[in-house]
Order: sequence, then structure tokens, then C-alpha cells
Amino acid sequence: MITQGEAEARPRGRITIGFRADRQQLFAGWNAVANLADRAGTVHVTLEAQSEEGFDSQWLRNAVLEPLEEAKVEFDPEEP
Repeated sequence: MITQGEAEARPRGRITIGFRADRQQLFAGWNAVANLADRAGTVHVTLEAQSEEGFDSQWLRNAVLEPLEEAKVEFDPEEP
């Protein structure tokens, strides 16, 4: 029988972490994601954001999609 401590000590081949963060928390915690990418080689990140007033398509392109493209991040934006 494996104890909980022994199970926690075993290396895990896959990890899934979901979290909600505001701008400050995301900026402060992004280094943790980078640490995981260093160990894994790559990480798969899924972003979901909601705005009651909606996202202007021009702003979304300039502020989000283009910077991701410039960083050479491969992504598939969800189309409305």
C-alpha cells in the first residue's frame, strides 16, 4: 500500500493547474509558469477572459494578438 506522502513524493509526468488572476497577480506569478516551462520544455496555456462591455476587435488585435505573434507564440484565437 502506498501512503499519501509516498504518492506526493513520486515524480508526476503531467500537471494541470487552473487559476484566476488579475493583472498584478498574473505578472507576479508568471515566473512560476516560466519555471514549469524550463522543466517541461513547453507548457500549454489556455486563456479565458470576460468583459461586461466586450473587447474591441482593434484593441484585441493591437494589445493581445500582435504582441503574441511578435513573441513567436503559436496560438489559435477563438473566433466569435
